[in-house]
Order: sequence, then C-alpha cells, then structure tokens
Amino acid sequence: MIKYKTREEWLNGAVKELEPELIKQKKLLAGKYPHFNKPFPSVKVSVTQPTKSNAIGHCWSDKASEGGHFEIFVTAKEDNPMRVLDILTHELCHAVDGLISGHGTPFKRLAYAMGLTGKPTATEASEEFIKKYKPIIESKLGDYPHAKMNLSSSKKKQKTRLIKVSCTGCDNSFRQTQKFIDLSKARNFEKYGVDDFGNVVVCFCPICDVAMFDNVLDTFRKK
Repeated sequence: MIKYKTREEWLNGAVKELEPELIKQKKLLAGKYPHFNKPFPSVKVSVTQPTKSNAIGHCWSDKASEGGHFEIFVTAKEDNPMRVLDILTHELCHAVDGLISGHGTPFKRLAYAMGLTGKPTATEASEEFIKKYKPIIESKLGDYPHAKMNLSSSKKKQKTRLIKVSCTGCDNSFRQTQKFIDLSKARNFEKYGVDDFGNVVVCFCPICDVAMFDNVLDTFRKK
C-alpha cells in the first residue's frame, strides 16, 4: 500500500515514527553520556545517488547546513522498506550523538538500544527491530516509493563506430565516423556524382591524389 508519493516524504515520515524511541533511549543513556541530554536534533532526509563505494547512508553535521539541520542521505541502491528503515535508524543515531563519537561506544549503545545489530560500522535490523517496526511500516508508512538502482546493470556508453575509408590507387586507408563520411559524400556527390559502380567519393588520398571510398566496409569498435 502506497501512503507516501515520494521517497523523501516516506523517509521524513519514518523519522517521526522513530523519534519517540530515540528520545526514550537517549534519555536512558544521558546519565553516562551527557551530550544525549540535548533536544532531539532537526534532521532532513533525502536519497542520494548510488556510488561504487559500500556506503549506504551518510549523516552530515548541522554545522554544514545553512538551514541548521543534520542532513541524512540514504542510498538509492536499496528499496526494501525494512532495510531502508534500519539504515535511517543508524544515521539518526549519528545525528542524536551529534557526530561526536563516530562509531564509538555512545553511538554503539544507542544503536543497539534501538534494535540494530552487527558491527557498529555496518549495522542491520535485529529480529526485535523487525518485529517492532514491521507493523509500523505496514500500517503507517506503507510501501517505500522507490525502485532500487543497480550500478552493475547500467548500460555502458556505446563506443564510437568508425568506418574504414580506402584509397583505390595505393594502400592508404583511415577510419572515420559515419557522420563525417555522410557529410563528405553529400558534398562530393554534387561535384562528382558517382563512379561506374555507383560509389560516391568520400575524399581524395593525400598520398596519390586518387579517390577514396568507404565501400570496403570493415567496421570496428574503437577501444
């Protein structure tokens, strides 16, 4: 079920669902880590373009934002709502921590208290996290309105196709783009017409000054 039209609406809606538990957990940790006594931070969440790195989320300091927000970015390589939610939770823990401890103990304890598991640098949803937030996704957030991007399946840029142009008087030849050949033949057709075989001159050989044609169609992909 689609409840949000855009990815950003879904992500910022998810922040509101996660905020009460984050506030609860940071209060429980504030006795040992006083910086958790600060108010819940202002955050903005967006989707970032996929990269070849393994990073799936980023949190930027509010000091880097002219709007005074912690800017969180979630990779476009993920479209599973539960996975996106646990990535978002990881980055929100950084924001609540104020990016003070990196992936150190204060961050780690908050992330684990939120139901994340695994290495602090690469957390994922625990069974408890899934059990708690699956009903919230189904009833309040709905489907994540995004289809993941896969860099490995992206089309490679087509390489330039070059045509061999050969001299009829010597062994000289070169390769040129089809656009160049078409323009040259259009110009030369007006001047010289066609030869006995119906071919149009592409150009004249700089070595022996004899007509050159592309009728030897040896094509290749430029490396």
